[in-house]
Amino acid sequence: MSANRIVWAALLVGFGATVGLAQSTVPPPTTLFGGSPRPSLPGSRPELVQAQATAPPLAAVPPSMDTLTVPVTNPGLPGAVYSPWCGDQPAGGCNGPTGAHGVVTYEGYLRTGPALVLGGGELSAILKTGWNVQGGSRTLFFNPTGDAAWVLDLGVGFTRNQGRFLDRTSQLFLVGDPDQQTGRNGPDVLAEVGVRGLSRTSLNFAVGRDYFLNGPGVVGQNEYGNVRWGWDVGGRWGTTSIDLEPAEDPGGYRRRQSVYHGLFLGSQLNWEKPLGSWTFLFGARAEWSYYWTNIVPPQDGDFRDLNILMMFGIRF
Repeated sequence: MSANRIVWAALLVGFGATVGLAQSTVPPPTTLFGGSPRPSLPGSRPELVQAQATAPPLAAVPPSMDTLTVPVTNPGLPGAVYSPWCGDQPAGGCNGPTGAHGVVTYEGYLRTGPALVLGGGELSAILKTGWNVQGGSRTLFFNPTGDAAWVLDLGVGFTRNQGRFLDRTSQLFLVGDPDQQTGRNGPDVLAEVGVRGLSRTSLNFAVGRDYFLNGPGVVGQNEYGNVRWGWDVGGRWGTTSIDLEPAEDPGGYRRRQSVYHGLFLGSQLNWEKPLGSWTFLFGARAEWSYYWTNIVPPQDGDFRDLNILMMFGIRF
C-alpha cells in the first residue's frame, strides 16, 4: 500500500469519528409553536437556539428624547398672543379674566323712577313723591356653571322731592340775618317756614347676589334671551339741601344744607338679550331705604322711602 492511500484512509477514519461524536452529544431538537420539530440549520448552535426560546422577553426601551413629541392642545393661529387668564387659549378665546371659581364680567346701568316717601320724622309729612336717577357699574363674580354670581355695585344717585309749602308749614331753624357791621351771619332763629323741596346727591355702594333662570349669564355662553333676578344690600353717603320759604316773607328764599347717610335693600328682575360680545339689559327694580339727616332742626329729619325704578344697561 502506498503512502497516499494510507493518508487518505486516515483522513476518512478521522472524519467519520468526528461526525459520530457530534451526533451523540447534540440534544433533541426543539419544537415549533405548533408542536412540530424545529430542524437544526447547518452551522447553527442548538444550545443558543434553546436559550433564546426560553429567555424572558426584554423590557420595552423608552424612546430617546430626540424622538419624543409633546402634543399641543391649542396651537392657535400663527402669531397668536396668549392671554394671562385664559390658560392655553389665545387671547379672545375666553371671556376675560376669571376668578377662583368662574368668569368675572362687568356691566353698566342707568335707573330712573319715582321715589315715594313712606314715613319717619317731620320730612315725611312735608314732602311729596319725588324722582330718582341712578347710574353706575357692577362687577359679577360667576360660579363655575355661570348661572349665579356675587355682585359688587358702585354708583351715584340724585333724588328730588317737592315740598308741601302751599298747604303746610313747619317750625324750623333759619340762619340769622347777617350783621351789617361785621357781615357775619347772626344766630339761628326759629321761624315758620314752608318747604319747597328737598334734593339729595349720593354715592351708592352695595353687595348682592344674582341668579340666571335660563342658563349661563356669561357673555358668549347663551345665544338666547335670559331672565335674571337678584338682591343686594348697601349704603348711601352724600349731601342734601332743602329749599325753604319763610311764612313772614312770601316769595322769599332760604336754604339749608347738610350731610346725610342711609341704608337700602334692593331687588330686581331683568330680561336680557345677548348681542354678540355684549348683553342688553332691561328690567325693574325696587329699593327700600332709610335715611339719617339733620337738615330740619329742631325737627326729626330721618325718614324712609321706596324707589320704583326702570333699569337699562349692558354687560360685557
